[in-house]
Amino acid sequence: MSFAQALTLDQLRVVLAIAETGSFSDAAAQLNRTQGSISYNVSNIEAQLDLRLFERTARRPRITPAGRLIVHHARVVLGRLDQLRAAAQRVRAGVEPEVALALDVLLPTREVTELVCRFQERWPAVPLRLTTDVLGDVVAHVVEGRCDLGIVGAHGLPEHLARSPCGAVELVPVAAPTHPLAALDRVDDLTLEDHVHLVFAGGGESMDLLGVSRGIKWRLTDMGLRLALLRAGLGWARMPRDRVQMDLDTGALVALKLQRWAGVASTVDFAVIHDPSRPPGPVGLWLQATAGEVMTAGPTVTASRVGAAVDR
Repeated sequence: MSFAQALTLDQLRVVLAIAETGSFSDAAAQLNRTQGSISYNVSNIEAQLDLRLFERTARRPRITPAGRLIVHHARVVLGRLDQLRAAAQRVRAGVEPEVALALDVLLPTREVTELVCRFQERWPAVPLRLTTDVLGDVVAHVVEGRCDLGIVGAHGLPEHLARSPCGAVELVPVAAPTHPLAALDRVDDLTLEDHVHLVFAGGGESMDLLGVSRGIKWRLTDMGLRLALLRAGLGWARMPRDRVQMDLDTGALVALKLQRWAGVASTVDFAVIHDPSRPPGPVGLWLQATAGEVMTAGPTVTASRVGAAVDR
């Protein structure tokens, strides 16, 4: 074992104390040691590293360039030790070492960002893993244990999953202004069958979850691609209002008047879910409560809810 490998955390604390206080005597007082003990430790670490860390010719020790480098690394090492101790304390208190959250692609970006910001403020040292997916794939992440919690449409969930309400998202049927449907005052079901319907569908979805509209369906899993195809006039879809409001305001997309939902708003009600066989710890419980608070505080829709989980 080399001398450098034999360095101790105590030696690093001594060097750091001298650098912070500016003298051996003040470092001794800070660490509740004798000045002789401090001098002995410095001599040992300088011998082990074969470096001069402090010039002792003046009345007060002057740190050398090599000393500044060692002090920098001492702060890093001791800081990591503090983090290790804090992590161990969290684990002893039952705090999860990591939390994985699955999110439905329809969830509004603003509210999700607010939730993550609050998470960072409350649990800055807990890693957060976010997965975005569609329909039943979000549920599968929770059921199969890849994620601790999920925020997903509340319709048709497996009976065994625990759930709590988490707001709602309004869906707006849209298409490009150049799309043939955009020119119609009212679009009936038969007309819809003649046009491509851009739907969200996961890998394991059955046809009954793909929507009540018949006709041509293009299945997607990416919100950005779906929006790009809509703007290009390649189909129609029901989109979360927050994702298309700017396009509606600028005319890049137009709201369709569909006969099926005339005069009513269609929304998806969401829930935070987890598997009761793997109950969440303090972080998961906080996420569950805060997600409900954040999502519910967003824009609300008072019109009747229809088609909540299908025809996305």
